[in-house]
Amino acid sequence: MTTSPDSYGLFRLYHGEDGQSHFEDIEAVPFDVSEARFGALVPGRFADFHVFADRRLLISLSGEATITSRDGEVRHFGPGTVMLAEGQAEHQTRVSEAQAWTFMMVKLTD
Repeated sequence: MTTSPDSYGLFRLYHGEDGQSHFEDIEAVPFDVSEARFGALVPGRFADFHVFADRRLLISLSGEATITSRDGEVRHFGPGTVMLAEGQAEHQTRVSEAQAWTFMMVKLTD
C-alpha cells in the first residue's frame, strides 16, 4: 500500500483495463451536473470495497477520510479535496477517528 504525498487537490478514481482501480491527478474542467446532496460518515467508519454506479464528484467539506483503490494506493481526503469517481471503480473508505467526515456528492450527467 502506498500513499501519495500530494494527495490533496483534484484526482480521479477509475477502473483500468487491468481490472484494478487506480488514482490519477487531473486538472479542473467543467462538468454537467444532474443532482447534488450532502452526507456525513461517523468517526472511525470503514466501508470495504464498493463502487459507485455512475460518475460523480465527491467534495470533502470537513473531517478526513482515506480512500484506497483496488491497486493499494491510498489518498487522503481532507477539506477542499475533490475526487472524480468513475463508475465501477472499486475503493475502500475509512473515516478518521478524530471527527465525522462531511462531504458533498455531485452526480454527473454522461
